[in-house]
This record gives sequence, C-alpha cells and structure tokens, in this order.
Amino acid sequence: MEDLAKAEMSNIRQVQIVRELLGGRRTVTELVESLYGLSQDDPGFSTHYSQVQKELRELGSKGFVSRRPFGRNKPYRLTQLAVAKLTMIDGVRRGYASRVVPGIDLVLYVVVLIVGSAGAWLAVRWETPFLVMAFAFVFLGGMAFCRFVEALWRVVS
Repeated sequence: MEDLAKAEMSNIRQVQIVRELLGGRRTVTELVESLYGLSQDDPGFSTHYSQVQKELRELGSKGFVSRRPFGRNKPYRLTQLAVAKLTMIDGVRRGYASRVVPGIDLVLYVVVLIVGSAGAWLAVRWETPFLVMAFAFVFLGGMAFCRFVEALWRVVS
C-alpha cells in the first residue's frame, strides 16, 4: 500500500478502480457493478455511482484516467502516465507531469507566428522578402498544423 500511496492514489477505492481499469475500459456503471455487485435497480446504486465518479474525477486530475470527450458511451481508461507509474512503482517520482503538447511543438508554433507576422509586415514594405517569408510561413504552418492534429488525436483517443 505504501508503494501505491507513492503513486498518488489517496485511498483504497482508487486502488480498486485502477485495478479494474487494468482489465480494459469501463464506464462508471460497469465499475459500480463490478466493485460493489450492484445493478442500476438496486438501492444505494446512485450513492456508490457518485462516489466512484468522484474518485474518477480525482484520478483524472492526477493524470491517471481519461475518457473520450465525445460520444454517447464514454468509458474510462488508464492513461500512459498511470501505466508508467504502475509498472515502475518503486521508482515513482512525485511531480512528474505528462504534457499533451511537447516543448518542441510550442517552439514550432511560436516560430510560425513570428514568421507569419514578419511576412505580413514585409508584405506591406517590400515584395521580394515577402515571397521567401510566404514560403517559410506555408511550410512551417503545415508542420505546425500536422503536429497540432497529432496532439489533438492524442487527447481525443
């Protein structure tokens, strides 16, 4: 339990939820049914449902679980950060933050904005440097767009 506490799980219910999610994606209803043996018609189901939902929100804020933002059925799943922490449970370092957008992509986005702004400014002043800047802006803009779509896909899937 000490190793799991280092992995930032604050109570036994979170440990049970993570254990269930190791088997695959689960909705809140499926988690309540498997953890407590209750069906939707049983008394007390809604109480346990809200408790599990609260624990999932807390695990989500720590980066352990996520779910698709769209769709009717939104099962929760373990994130890559959770799997990494669980597989290296002895070597867990507190404060490790998973980044959706890598630092190199942020640099690329800033460079695209600077090149685009400089190209717009040069378009007003001179025509020749504008062609070079326009080409650079289109090329770098395409790279930035591709990286943005990849980051968005990592969030959605």
